[in-house]
Amino acid sequence: MFTVSLKMTTVNKTCLKKLLKDVISANFLTLNNKYSDKWYPDIEYMKKFQGPLLYCDDPTKYKIEHWSGEVPSEEKCIRNMIINMGPNHPSAHGVLRLILELEGEVVVRADPHVGFLHRGTEKLIEYKTYTQALPYFDRLDYVSPMAYELCFSLAVEKLLNIAVPIRGQYIRVLFAELTRVLHHALALTGQGLDIGAITPFFWMFEEREKIMEFYERVCGARMHAAYIRPGGVSQDIPLGLLEDIYDFIKKFPERIDELEDMFTDNRIFKERLIDVGVYNAEDALNLGLTGPMLRGSGVKWDLRKAQPYDVYDQFEFDVPVGVKGDSYDRVDEMRESCKIILQCLNKMPEGEVKTDDAKVCPPHRAEMKVEAALTTSPDNEELLKLKTDLEEVIQLTCDLIKAQLLDDKSNADGNDLLEKEFSEFSKPDSPVANSKKDWRPGDVCLALWVQDGQYYEARIESIENEEVSVLFTHNRSAEVTTLEFIKEIPRSEMSIKPKKHPISKVREYQKKKKLKKLQRYKQLEEERETEKNKWLAFSSKTTKKGVIKKSIFASPDNVNGRVGIGTCGVSGKGMTEFAAAEKWRKGT
Repeated sequence: MFTVSLKMTTVNKTCLKKLLKDVISANFLTLNNKYSDKWYPDIEYMKKFQGPLLYCDDPTKYKIEHWSGEVPSEEKCIRNMIINMGPNHPSAHGVLRLILELEGEVVVRADPHVGFLHRGTEKLIEYKTYTQALPYFDRLDYVSPMAYELCFSLAVEKLLNIAVPIRGQYIRVLFAELTRVLHHALALTGQGLDIGAITPFFWMFEEREKIMEFYERVCGARMHAAYIRPGGVSQDIPLGLLEDIYDFIKKFPERIDELEDMFTDNRIFKERLIDVGVYNAEDALNLGLTGPMLRGSGVKWDLRKAQPYDVYDQFEFDVPVGVKGDSYDRVDEMRESCKIILQCLNKMPEGEVKTDDAKVCPPHRAEMKVEAALTTSPDNEELLKLKTDLEEVIQLTCDLIKAQLLDDKSNADGNDLLEKEFSEFSKPDSPVANSKKDWRPGDVCLALWVQDGQYYEARIESIENEEVSVLFTHNRSAEVTTLEFIKEIPRSEMSIKPKKHPISKVREYQKKKKLKKLQRYKQLEEERETEKNKWLAFSSKTTKKGVIKKSIFASPDNVNGRVGIGTCGVSGKGMTEFAAAEKWRKGT
Protein backbone atom coordinates (compact mmCIF):
# COMPACT_ATOMS: atom_id res chain seq x y z
CA MET A 1 0.00 0.00 0.00
CA PHE A 2 2.82 2.42 0.84
CA THR A 3 6.18 2.95 -0.94
CA VAL A 4 9.36 3.75 1.01
CA SER A 5 11.32 6.82 -0.16
CA LEU A 6 14.83 7.69 1.11
CA LYS A 7 14.91 11.12 -0.50
CA MET A 8 14.75 14.28 1.55
CA THR A 9 13.38 17.54 0.36
CA THR A 10 15.70 20.45 -0.59
CA VAL A 11 14.33 22.66 2.15
CA ASN A 12 15.12 20.12 4.85
CA LYS A 13 18.66 19.69 3.57
CA THR A 14 19.38 23.43 3.50
CA CYS A 15 18.07 23.97 7.02
CA LEU A 16 20.06 21.07 8.34
CA LYS A 17 23.31 22.37 6.79
CA LYS A 18 22.85 25.83 8.28
CA LEU A 19 22.16 24.46 11.72
CA LEU A 20 25.17 22.17 11.68
CA LYS A 21 27.42 25.01 10.57
CA ASP A 22 26.30 27.29 13.40
CA VAL A 23 26.70 24.56 15.98
CA ILE A 24 30.21 23.70 14.86
CA SER A 25 31.35 27.28 15.01
CA ALA A 26 29.77 27.56 18.50
CA ASN A 27 28.56 30.98 17.59
CA PHE A 28 25.31 30.60 19.58
CA LEU A 29 24.95 34.30 20.09
CA THR A 30 25.21 34.96 16.39
CA LEU A 31 22.81 32.04 15.83
CA ASN A 32 20.26 33.50 18.19
CA ASN A 33 20.60 36.99 16.68
CA LYS A 34 20.61 35.78 13.11
CA TYR A 35 17.61 33.49 13.35
CA SER A 36 15.71 35.30 16.06
CA ASP A 37 12.85 36.18 13.68
CA LYS A 38 12.54 32.55 12.44
CA TRP A 39 12.08 29.21 14.12
CA TYR A 40 14.09 26.20 13.17
CA PRO A 41 13.77 22.79 14.80
CA ASP A 42 16.57 21.52 16.92
CA ILE A 43 18.72 18.53 16.16
CA GLU A 44 16.72 16.01 18.20
CA TYR A 45 13.53 17.06 16.47
CA MET A 46 15.11 16.77 13.03
CA LYS A 47 16.35 13.27 13.74
CA LYS A 48 12.76 12.09 13.71
CA PHE A 49 12.48 12.95 10.04
CA GLN A 50 15.71 11.31 8.93
CA GLY A 51 15.02 8.05 7.20
CA PRO A 52 12.22 6.66 5.03
CA LEU A 53 9.10 8.65 4.21
CA LEU A 54 5.72 6.95 3.53
CA TYR A 55 3.29 7.98 0.83
CA CYS A 56 0.27 6.23 -0.75
CA ASP A 57 0.56 5.01 -4.32
CA ASP A 58 -2.80 3.03 -4.46
CA PRO A 59 -5.58 4.08 -6.88
CA THR A 60 -8.69 5.73 -5.56
CA LYS A 61 -11.13 3.61 -3.60
CA TYR A 62 -14.19 4.49 -5.65
CA LYS A 63 -13.87 3.90 -9.34
CA ILE A 64 -15.39 6.73 -11.35
CA GLU A 65 -17.15 5.52 -14.43
CA HIS A 66 -16.85 7.48 -17.62
CA TRP A 67 -19.80 9.70 -18.36
CA SER A 68 -20.46 7.96 -21.66
CA GLY A 69 -20.35 4.45 -20.18
CA GLU A 70 -23.38 2.13 -20.07
CA VAL A 71 -25.35 1.76 -16.85
CA PRO A 72 -24.89 -1.81 -15.51
CA SER A 73 -28.05 -3.89 -15.01
CA GLU A 74 -29.27 -4.42 -11.42
CA GLU A 75 -28.81 -7.86 -9.91
CA LYS A 76 -32.04 -9.14 -8.27
CA CYS A 77 -31.91 -11.48 -5.26
CA ILE A 78 -35.27 -13.16 -4.53
CA ARG A 79 -35.76 -15.09 -1.30
CA ASN A 80 -38.69 -16.53 0.63
CA MET A 81 -40.46 -14.61 3.37
CA ILE A 82 -39.41 -15.49 6.92
CA ILE A 83 -41.93 -14.78 9.69
CA ASN A 84 -42.06 -15.39 13.41
CA MET A 85 -45.07 -17.25 14.82
CA GLY A 86 -45.49 -17.44 18.56
CA PRO A 87 -45.19 -17.92 21.38
CA ASN A 88 -48.03 -15.38 21.69
CA HIS A 89 -49.80 -16.08 18.42
CA PRO A 90 -53.54 -16.66 18.00
CA SER A 91 -52.99 -20.08 16.44
CA ALA A 92 -49.97 -21.15 18.52
CA HIS A 93 -51.67 -20.97 21.95
CA GLY A 94 -48.43 -20.20 23.73
CA VAL A 95 -46.74 -23.61 23.54
CA LEU A 96 -43.80 -22.87 21.24
CA ARG A 97 -42.23 -20.40 18.86
CA LEU A 98 -41.81 -21.17 15.15
CA ILE A 99 -39.61 -19.35 12.66
CA LEU A 100 -41.31 -20.11 9.35
CA GLU A 101 -40.03 -19.77 5.80
CA LEU A 102 -42.95 -19.23 3.44
CA GLU A 103 -43.23 -19.67 -0.28
CA GLY A 104 -46.57 -18.03 -0.90
CA GLU A 105 -48.87 -19.73 1.62
CA VAL A 106 -46.79 -22.91 1.80
CA VAL A 107 -44.41 -23.42 4.73
CA VAL A 108 -41.19 -24.80 3.25
CA ARG A 109 -39.14 -24.77 6.47
CA ALA A 110 -39.83 -24.39 10.18
CA ASP A 111 -37.37 -23.77 12.98
CA PRO A 112 -39.10 -24.61 16.30
CA HIS A 113 -38.09 -23.13 19.64
CA VAL A 114 -39.63 -25.05 22.54
CA GLY A 115 -39.46 -24.82 26.31
CA PHE A 116 -41.90 -21.98 26.98
CA LEU A 117 -43.98 -24.20 29.29
CA HIS A 118 -41.03 -25.51 31.27
CA ARG A 119 -41.56 -24.80 34.96
CA GLY A 120 -38.98 -27.02 36.60
CA THR A 121 -41.61 -29.37 38.02
CA GLU A 122 -39.10 -32.08 38.88
CA LYS A 123 -37.08 -29.67 41.00
CA LEU A 124 -40.16 -28.22 42.69
CA ILE A 125 -41.46 -31.59 43.92
CA GLU A 126 -38.14 -32.92 45.22
CA TYR A 127 -38.90 -31.90 48.81
CA LYS A 128 -42.65 -32.57 48.82
CA THR A 129 -44.78 -35.59 49.55
CA TYR A 130 -46.61 -37.38 46.76
CA THR A 131 -49.89 -35.72 47.71
CA GLN A 132 -48.29 -32.27 47.93
CA ALA A 133 -46.71 -32.73 44.50
CA LEU A 134 -50.04 -33.52 42.84
CA PRO A 135 -51.20 -29.90 42.14
CA TYR A 136 -48.10 -29.26 40.01
CA PHE A 137 -49.29 -31.86 37.50
CA ASP A 138 -52.65 -30.12 37.12
CA ARG A 139 -50.75 -27.09 35.81
CA LEU A 140 -48.87 -29.03 33.14
CA ASP A 141 -51.99 -28.98 30.95
CA TYR A 142 -54.90 -27.03 32.34
CA VAL A 143 -57.19 -28.34 29.57
CA SER A 144 -56.93 -31.98 30.71
CA PRO A 145 -55.71 -31.88 34.33
CA MET A 146 -56.99 -35.29 35.47
CA ALA A 147 -55.03 -37.08 32.74
CA TYR A 148 -51.74 -35.86 34.22
CA GLU A 149 -52.95 -36.67 37.72
CA LEU A 150 -53.64 -40.24 36.62
CA CYS A 151 -50.21 -40.54 34.98
CA PHE A 152 -48.43 -39.36 38.12
CA SER A 153 -50.55 -41.56 40.39
CA LEU A 154 -49.91 -44.68 38.30
CA ALA A 155 -46.16 -44.06 38.47
CA VAL A 156 -46.20 -43.68 42.26
CA GLU A 157 -48.39 -46.76 42.71
CA LYS A 158 -46.05 -48.82 40.56
CA LEU A 159 -43.05 -47.71 42.61
CA LEU A 160 -44.73 -48.42 45.95
CA ASN A 161 -46.62 -51.53 44.76
CA ILE A 162 -50.00 -50.13 45.87
CA ALA A 163 -53.30 -51.82 45.01
CA VAL A 164 -56.15 -49.41 44.24
CA PRO A 165 -59.73 -50.48 45.15
CA ILE A 166 -61.84 -51.51 42.17
CA ARG A 167 -64.37 -48.68 42.62
CA GLY A 168 -61.55 -46.17 42.70
CA GLN A 169 -60.24 -47.55 39.39
CA TYR A 170 -63.67 -47.23 37.76
CA ILE A 171 -63.99 -43.63 38.94
CA ARG A 172 -60.52 -42.88 37.57
CA VAL A 173 -61.37 -44.29 34.14
CA LEU A 174 -64.68 -42.43 34.13
CA PHE A 175 -63.11 -39.03 34.70
CA ALA A 176 -60.11 -39.81 32.49
CA GLU A 177 -62.48 -40.32 29.56
CA LEU A 178 -64.48 -37.21 30.46
CA THR A 179 -61.18 -35.34 30.42
CA ARG A 180 -60.37 -36.85 27.02
CA VAL A 181 -63.71 -35.58 25.67
CA LEU A 182 -62.99 -32.20 27.25
CA HIS A 183 -59.65 -31.96 25.45
CA HIS A 184 -60.88 -33.19 22.07
CA ALA A 185 -63.76 -30.72 22.15
CA LEU A 186 -61.37 -27.82 22.64
CA ALA A 187 -58.82 -29.12 20.11
CA LEU A 188 -61.31 -29.58 17.28
CA THR A 189 -63.24 -26.37 17.82
CA GLY A 190 -60.01 -24.44 18.39
CA GLN A 191 -58.83 -25.67 14.99
CA GLY A 192 -62.13 -24.48 13.55
CA LEU A 193 -61.69 -21.11 15.21
CA ASP A 194 -58.26 -20.73 13.59
CA ILE A 195 -59.74 -21.25 10.13
CA GLY A 196 -62.64 -18.88 10.75
CA ALA A 197 -65.46 -21.13 12.05
CA ILE A 198 -66.59 -19.63 15.35
CA THR A 199 -70.01 -21.30 15.67
CA PRO A 200 -68.79 -24.85 16.58
CA PHE A 201 -66.53 -23.28 19.19
CA PHE A 202 -69.54 -21.96 21.08
CA TRP A 203 -71.47 -25.18 20.59
CA MET A 204 -68.81 -27.37 22.17
CA PHE A 205 -68.01 -24.91 24.92
CA GLU A 206 -71.58 -25.35 26.12
CA GLU A 207 -70.87 -29.08 26.45
CA ARG A 208 -67.48 -28.41 28.05
CA GLU A 209 -69.21 -26.30 30.67
CA LYS A 210 -71.30 -29.31 31.70
CA ILE A 211 -68.17 -31.42 32.16
CA MET A 212 -66.59 -28.62 34.20
CA GLU A 213 -69.65 -28.73 36.45
CA PHE A 214 -69.06 -32.48 36.94
CA TYR A 215 -65.51 -31.59 37.98
CA GLU A 216 -66.78 -29.05 40.47
CA ARG A 217 -69.36 -31.38 41.97
CA VAL A 218 -66.91 -34.22 42.53
CA CYS A 219 -63.99 -32.24 43.99
CA GLY A 220 -64.99 -28.58 44.36
CA ALA A 221 -62.68 -27.22 41.64
CA ARG A 222 -63.32 -26.58 37.97
CA MET A 223 -59.79 -26.41 36.58
CA HIS A 224 -57.13 -27.73 38.94
CA ALA A 225 -58.99 -30.69 40.41
CA ALA A 226 -56.36 -32.65 42.40
CA TYR A 227 -58.97 -35.43 42.54
CA ILE A 228 -57.07 -38.49 41.29
CA ARG A 229 -54.36 -39.25 43.83
CA PRO A 230 -51.85 -42.02 44.49
CA GLY A 231 -53.88 -44.86 45.97
CA GLY A 232 -57.26 -43.91 44.47
CA VAL A 233 -59.30 -40.72 44.48
CA SER A 234 -59.76 -38.08 47.15
CA GLN A 235 -63.45 -38.81 47.86
CA ASP A 236 -66.41 -40.77 46.57
CA ILE A 237 -68.82 -39.51 43.93
CA PRO A 238 -71.71 -37.45 45.39
CA LEU A 239 -75.29 -38.62 45.07
CA GLY A 240 -76.95 -37.93 41.75
CA LEU A 241 -73.76 -37.26 39.81
CA LEU A 242 -73.69 -40.60 37.98
CA GLU A 243 -77.28 -40.06 36.79
CA ASP A 244 -76.38 -36.60 35.47
CA ILE A 245 -73.31 -37.96 33.69
CA TYR A 246 -75.50 -40.64 32.10
CA ASP A 247 -77.99 -38.02 30.85
CA PHE A 248 -75.13 -35.99 29.42
CA ILE A 249 -73.36 -38.85 27.69
CA LYS A 250 -76.57 -40.15 26.09
CA LYS A 251 -77.13 -36.79 24.35
CA PHE A 252 -73.50 -35.98 23.58
CA PRO A 253 -73.23 -38.16 20.41
CA GLU A 254 -75.85 -35.87 18.85
CA ARG A 255 -73.53 -32.93 19.49
CA ILE A 256 -70.71 -34.87 17.80
CA ASP A 257 -72.96 -35.41 14.77
CA GLU A 258 -73.65 -31.68 14.61
CA LEU A 259 -69.93 -31.00 14.83
CA GLU A 260 -69.19 -33.42 12.00
CA ASP A 261 -71.93 -31.92 9.85
CA MET A 262 -70.34 -28.53 10.33
CA PHE A 263 -66.73 -29.64 9.79
CA THR A 264 -66.34 -32.75 7.66
CA ASP A 265 -68.38 -31.53 4.68
CA ASN A 266 -67.11 -27.97 4.88
CA ARG A 267 -65.05 -26.96 1.85
CA ILE A 268 -62.82 -24.54 3.80
CA PHE A 269 -62.18 -27.13 6.51
CA LYS A 270 -61.17 -29.69 3.90
CA GLU A 271 -58.86 -27.30 2.06
CA ARG A 272 -57.11 -26.41 5.30
CA LEU A 273 -56.67 -29.98 6.59
CA ILE A 274 -56.54 -32.44 3.68
CA ASP A 275 -52.91 -33.15 2.69
CA VAL A 276 -51.68 -30.80 5.43
CA GLY A 277 -49.26 -32.01 8.11
CA VAL A 278 -48.85 -35.43 6.51
CA TYR A 279 -46.85 -38.05 8.42
CA ASN A 280 -46.72 -41.61 7.22
CA ALA A 281 -46.37 -44.48 9.66
CA GLU A 282 -42.57 -44.65 9.42
CA ASP A 283 -42.10 -40.92 10.01
CA ALA A 284 -44.55 -40.97 12.92
CA LEU A 285 -42.66 -43.78 14.65
CA ASN A 286 -39.26 -42.20 14.02
CA LEU A 287 -40.42 -38.86 15.42
CA GLY A 288 -41.96 -40.48 18.51
CA LEU A 289 -45.54 -39.37 17.88
CA THR A 290 -48.19 -40.70 20.25
CA GLY A 291 -51.94 -40.67 20.73
CA PRO A 292 -54.27 -39.43 17.98
CA MET A 293 -51.32 -38.24 15.84
CA LEU A 294 -49.83 -41.74 15.74
CA ARG A 295 -53.20 -43.39 15.10
CA GLY A 296 -53.97 -40.80 12.42
CA SER A 297 -50.84 -41.94 10.56
CA GLY A 298 -52.17 -45.49 10.27
CA VAL A 299 -50.53 -47.11 13.32
CA LYS A 300 -53.08 -48.97 15.46
CA TRP A 301 -51.48 -48.30 18.82
CA ASP A 302 -53.38 -47.34 21.95
CA LEU A 303 -52.02 -47.87 25.46
CA ARG A 304 -55.54 -48.55 26.68
CA LYS A 305 -55.47 -51.66 24.46
CA ALA A 306 -51.77 -52.52 24.20
CA GLN A 307 -50.79 -51.92 27.85
CA PRO A 308 -54.11 -51.50 29.73
CA TYR A 309 -54.01 -49.79 33.12
CA ASP A 310 -56.66 -49.59 35.84
CA VAL A 311 -59.74 -51.40 34.41
CA TYR A 312 -59.42 -50.59 30.70
CA ASP A 313 -59.04 -54.29 29.94
CA GLN A 314 -62.66 -54.83 31.04
CA PHE A 315 -64.15 -52.45 28.46
CA GLU A 316 -64.95 -52.95 24.80
CA PHE A 317 -64.02 -50.13 22.44
CA ASP A 318 -62.39 -49.64 19.07
CA VAL A 319 -59.15 -47.89 18.16
CA PRO A 320 -59.82 -45.37 15.37
CA VAL A 321 -57.05 -45.39 12.77
CA GLY A 322 -56.45 -42.86 9.99
CA VAL A 323 -55.54 -43.54 6.38
CA LYS A 324 -53.54 -40.66 4.92
CA GLY A 325 -51.93 -39.30 8.07
CA ASP A 326 -53.06 -35.72 7.49
CA SER A 327 -54.95 -33.38 9.81
CA TYR A 328 -58.32 -34.48 8.42
CA ASP A 329 -57.90 -38.02 9.79
CA ARG A 330 -57.59 -36.96 13.43
CA VAL A 331 -61.23 -36.08 14.21
CA ASP A 332 -62.88 -39.36 15.38
CA GLU A 333 -61.92 -40.05 19.01
CA MET A 334 -64.79 -38.83 21.19
CA ARG A 335 -67.25 -41.56 20.21
CA GLU A 336 -65.05 -44.28 21.71
CA SER A 337 -64.75 -42.27 24.93
CA CYS A 338 -68.55 -42.14 25.12
CA LYS A 339 -68.66 -45.94 24.85
CA ILE A 340 -66.19 -46.34 27.71
CA ILE A 341 -68.08 -43.86 29.92
CA LEU A 342 -71.37 -45.72 29.43
CA GLN A 343 -69.71 -49.02 30.34
CA CYS A 344 -68.21 -47.40 33.46
CA LEU A 345 -71.63 -46.21 34.57
CA ASN A 346 -73.24 -49.60 33.99
CA LYS A 347 -70.48 -51.58 35.72
CA MET A 348 -69.71 -49.18 38.59
CA PRO A 349 -69.14 -51.40 41.68
CA GLU A 350 -69.49 -50.58 45.36
CA GLY A 351 -66.71 -50.31 47.90
CA GLU A 352 -63.86 -48.07 48.92
CA VAL A 353 -62.38 -45.45 46.61
CA LYS A 354 -58.82 -45.31 47.98
CA THR A 355 -56.33 -47.55 49.69
CA ASP A 356 -56.32 -47.92 53.46
CA ASP A 357 -52.58 -47.19 53.72
CA ALA A 358 -52.56 -43.93 55.70
CA LYS A 359 -48.96 -43.20 54.69
CA VAL A 360 -50.00 -42.89 51.06
CA CYS A 361 -53.59 -41.67 51.45
CA PRO A 362 -53.91 -39.55 54.59
CA PRO A 363 -57.28 -39.85 56.35
CA HIS A 364 -59.75 -37.00 56.44
CA ARG A 365 -58.94 -33.97 58.53
CA ALA A 366 -61.69 -34.74 61.06
CA GLU A 367 -60.30 -38.21 61.63
CA MET A 368 -56.77 -36.89 62.01
CA LYS A 369 -57.71 -34.03 64.34
CA VAL A 370 -60.36 -35.73 66.51
CA GLU A 371 -60.65 -39.48 66.02
CA ALA A 372 -56.92 -40.18 66.00
CA ALA A 373 -56.37 -37.88 68.97
CA LEU A 374 -59.15 -39.60 70.94
CA THR A 375 -57.52 -42.95 70.24
CA THR A 376 -54.36 -41.81 72.01
CA SER A 377 -56.16 -39.91 74.83
CA PRO A 378 -59.77 -41.13 75.17
CA ASP A 379 -60.41 -39.10 78.36
CA ASN A 380 -59.57 -35.72 76.87
CA GLU A 381 -62.56 -33.49 77.75
CA GLU A 382 -61.84 -30.87 75.09
CA LEU A 383 -61.71 -33.46 72.31
CA LEU A 384 -64.87 -35.16 73.57
CA LYS A 385 -66.68 -31.82 73.61
CA LEU A 386 -65.40 -31.06 70.11
CA LYS A 387 -66.63 -34.43 68.86
CA THR A 388 -70.08 -33.79 70.36
CA ASP A 389 -70.25 -30.35 68.77
CA LEU A 390 -69.22 -31.70 65.38
CA GLU A 391 -71.87 -34.41 65.54
CA GLU A 392 -74.48 -31.75 66.31
CA VAL A 393 -73.28 -29.70 63.34
CA ILE A 394 -73.56 -32.74 61.07
CA GLN A 395 -77.09 -33.42 62.31
CA LEU A 396 -78.12 -29.79 61.82
CA THR A 397 -76.70 -29.86 58.30
CA CYS A 398 -78.79 -32.92 57.45
CA ASP A 399 -81.91 -31.24 58.84
CA LEU A 400 -81.22 -28.10 56.82
CA ILE A 401 -80.83 -30.13 53.65
CA LYS A 402 -84.19 -31.81 54.24
CA ALA A 403 -85.84 -28.46 54.92
CA GLN A 404 -84.31 -27.00 51.77
CA LEU A 405 -85.70 -29.86 49.71
CA LEU A 406 -89.15 -29.23 51.18
CA ASP A 407 -88.90 -25.50 50.43
CA ASP A 408 -87.96 -26.20 46.83
CA LYS A 409 -91.12 -28.23 46.33
CA SER A 410 -93.43 -25.65 47.88
CA ASN A 411 -94.36 -22.21 46.60
CA ALA A 412 -92.59 -19.27 48.21
CA ASP A 413 -95.81 -17.27 48.59
CA GLY A 414 -97.81 -20.08 50.17
CA ASN A 415 -95.38 -21.58 52.64
CA ASP A 416 -97.52 -20.68 55.68
CA LEU A 417 -100.66 -21.99 54.05
CA LEU A 418 -98.91 -25.21 53.10
CA GLU A 419 -97.75 -25.73 56.66
CA LYS A 420 -101.32 -25.17 57.82
CA GLU A 421 -102.64 -27.67 55.32
CA PHE A 422 -100.00 -30.20 56.30
CA SER A 423 -100.86 -29.75 59.96
CA GLU A 424 -104.56 -30.32 59.23
CA PHE A 425 -104.00 -33.44 57.21
CA SER A 426 -101.56 -34.84 59.73
CA LYS A 427 -104.52 -35.68 62.01
CA PRO A 428 -105.55 -39.35 62.20
CA ASP A 429 -109.10 -38.72 60.91
CA SER A 430 -107.99 -36.61 57.93
CA PRO A 431 -106.53 -37.86 54.66
CA VAL A 432 -102.83 -37.12 54.30
CA ALA A 433 -101.43 -35.28 51.33
CA ASN A 434 -99.18 -38.15 50.35
CA SER A 435 -102.00 -40.66 50.12
CA LYS A 436 -101.38 -44.24 49.12
CA LYS A 437 -104.40 -44.19 46.80
CA ASP A 438 -103.66 -45.40 43.29
CA TRP A 439 -104.50 -42.34 41.24
CA ARG A 440 -105.43 -42.71 37.60
CA PRO A 441 -106.10 -40.24 34.78
CA GLY A 442 -109.70 -39.04 34.98
CA ASP A 443 -109.97 -39.19 38.79
CA VAL A 444 -111.37 -36.18 40.64
CA CYS A 445 -109.27 -34.92 43.54
CA LEU A 446 -108.30 -31.88 45.56
CA ALA A 447 -105.16 -30.27 44.16
CA LEU A 448 -103.06 -27.40 45.45
CA TRP A 449 -103.54 -24.11 43.58
CA VAL A 450 -100.34 -22.08 43.84
CA GLN A 451 -102.13 -18.71 43.51
CA ASP A 452 -103.43 -18.76 47.10
CA GLY A 453 -102.09 -22.01 48.51
CA GLN A 454 -105.53 -23.65 48.86
CA TYR A 455 -106.82 -26.99 47.67
CA TYR A 456 -109.53 -27.01 44.97
CA GLU A 457 -111.38 -29.61 43.01
CA ALA A 458 -109.50 -30.76 39.93
CA ARG A 459 -109.41 -33.59 37.42
CA ILE A 460 -106.23 -35.63 36.81
CA GLU A 461 -105.15 -35.45 33.17
CA SER A 462 -101.95 -37.54 33.26
CA ILE A 463 -99.47 -39.11 35.70
CA GLU A 464 -95.77 -39.66 34.95
CA ASN A 465 -92.97 -40.28 37.48
CA GLU A 466 -94.96 -38.86 40.41
CA GLU A 467 -95.70 -35.70 38.39
CA VAL A 468 -99.43 -35.09 37.97
CA SER A 469 -101.05 -32.82 35.39
CA VAL A 470 -104.41 -31.57 36.73
CA LEU A 471 -107.22 -29.39 35.34
CA PHE A 472 -109.01 -27.23 37.93
CA THR A 473 -112.79 -27.22 37.76
CA HIS A 474 -113.42 -23.61 38.87
CA ASN A 475 -111.28 -21.80 36.25
CA ARG A 476 -110.39 -24.53 33.73
CA SER A 477 -106.66 -23.88 34.22
CA ALA A 478 -104.08 -26.65 33.95
CA GLU A 479 -101.09 -27.07 36.27
CA VAL A 480 -98.42 -29.66 36.97
CA THR A 481 -97.94 -30.79 40.57
CA THR A 482 -96.76 -33.89 42.43
CA LEU A 483 -98.55 -36.67 44.24
CA GLU A 484 -97.69 -35.00 47.54
CA PHE A 485 -100.03 -32.08 46.80
CA ILE A 486 -103.19 -33.95 45.78
CA LYS A 487 -105.74 -35.63 48.08
CA GLU A 488 -109.14 -37.24 48.08
CA ILE A 489 -112.37 -35.23 48.31
CA PRO A 490 -114.27 -35.88 51.59
CA ARG A 491 -117.78 -37.21 50.87
CA SER A 492 -119.45 -34.75 53.26
CA GLU A 493 -118.01 -31.71 51.45
CA MET A 494 -119.10 -30.20 48.18
CA SER A 495 -116.78 -28.72 45.62
CA ILE A 496 -114.65 -26.02 47.16
CA LYS A 497 -114.87 -22.68 45.40
CA PRO A 498 -111.86 -20.43 45.22
CA LYS A 499 -111.53 -17.35 47.34
CA LYS A 500 -111.18 -14.63 44.75
CA HIS A 501 -111.42 -11.68 47.14
CA PRO A 502 -107.72 -11.62 48.21
CA ILE A 503 -106.63 -12.05 44.60
CA SER A 504 -108.87 -9.22 43.38
CA LYS A 505 -107.50 -6.91 46.07
CA VAL A 506 -103.96 -7.65 45.02
CA ARG A 507 -104.80 -7.02 41.38
CA GLU A 508 -106.50 -3.73 42.23
CA TYR A 509 -103.49 -2.61 44.25
CA GLN A 510 -101.10 -3.50 41.42
CA LYS A 511 -103.27 -1.61 38.92
CA LYS A 512 -103.27 1.55 41.08
CA LYS A 513 -99.54 1.30 41.61
CA LYS A 514 -98.92 1.00 37.88
CA LEU A 515 -101.17 4.00 37.14
CA LYS A 516 -99.37 6.11 39.73
CA LYS A 517 -96.04 5.14 38.22
CA LEU A 518 -97.17 6.20 34.74
CA GLN A 519 -98.36 9.56 36.06
CA ARG A 520 -95.00 10.13 37.70
CA TYR A 521 -93.18 9.36 34.44
CA LYS A 522 -95.43 11.78 32.57
CA GLN A 523 -94.73 14.55 35.09
CA LEU A 524 -90.97 14.03 34.80
CA GLU A 525 -91.19 14.17 31.01
CA GLU A 526 -93.06 17.48 31.14
CA GLU A 527 -90.41 18.95 33.45
CA ARG A 528 -87.67 17.92 31.04
CA GLU A 529 -89.48 19.54 28.11
CA THR A 530 -89.92 22.76 30.11
CA GLU A 531 -86.21 22.96 30.88
CA LYS A 532 -85.36 22.19 27.29
CA ASN A 533 -87.50 25.04 25.88
CA LYS A 534 -86.41 27.74 28.31
CA TRP A 535 -83.83 29.16 25.91
CA LEU A 536 -86.50 29.49 23.21
CA ALA A 537 -88.71 31.44 25.59
CA PHE A 538 -85.84 33.77 26.45
CA SER A 539 -85.05 34.34 22.78
CA SER A 540 -88.64 35.22 21.96
CA LYS A 541 -88.59 38.13 24.45
CA THR A 542 -85.89 39.99 22.46
CA THR A 543 -87.55 39.51 19.08
CA LYS A 544 -89.02 42.65 17.43
CA LYS A 545 -91.55 42.79 14.67
CA GLY A 546 -90.22 43.34 11.15
CA VAL A 547 -86.55 42.83 12.13
CA ILE A 548 -84.60 40.03 10.54
CA LYS A 549 -81.76 38.82 12.70
CA LYS A 550 -78.56 37.70 11.08
CA SER A 551 -75.26 36.70 12.56
CA ILE A 552 -72.30 38.96 12.00
CA PHE A 553 -70.40 35.89 10.87
CA ALA A 554 -72.99 34.84 8.30
CA SER A 555 -71.91 34.35 4.70
CA PRO A 556 -72.11 37.72 2.85
CA ASP A 557 -74.46 38.22 -0.07
CA ASN A 558 -71.72 39.77 -2.21
CA VAL A 559 -68.96 37.55 -3.55
CA ASN A 560 -66.43 40.29 -2.83
CA GLY A 561 -67.45 40.55 0.82
CA ARG A 562 -65.52 39.14 3.76
CA VAL A 563 -66.93 37.46 6.84
CA GLY A 564 -66.79 39.66 9.94
CA ILE A 565 -66.20 42.93 8.02
CA GLY A 566 -68.81 45.66 7.60
CA THR A 567 -72.49 44.88 7.90
CA CYS A 568 -72.35 41.39 6.34
CA GLY A 569 -75.33 42.09 4.15
CA VAL A 570 -77.66 42.97 6.99
CA SER A 571 -78.89 46.10 5.18
CA GLY A 572 -79.25 44.30 1.90
CA LYS A 573 -76.03 45.74 0.42
CA GLY A 574 -72.70 44.12 -0.14
CA MET A 575 -70.35 45.13 2.64
CA THR A 576 -67.69 46.30 0.15
CA GLU A 577 -70.07 48.88 -1.28
CA PHE A 578 -69.61 51.17 1.73
CA ALA A 579 -67.03 53.94 1.56
CA ALA A 580 -65.71 53.08 5.02
CA ALA A 581 -64.77 49.64 3.79
CA GLU A 582 -62.83 50.71 0.68
CA LYS A 583 -59.58 49.32 1.96
CA TRP A 584 -61.03 45.84 2.04
CA ARG A 585 -61.75 45.74 -1.66
CA LYS A 586 -59.94 43.09 -3.61
CA GLY A 587 -57.32 44.19 -6.09
CA THR A 588 -56.71 47.63 -4.59
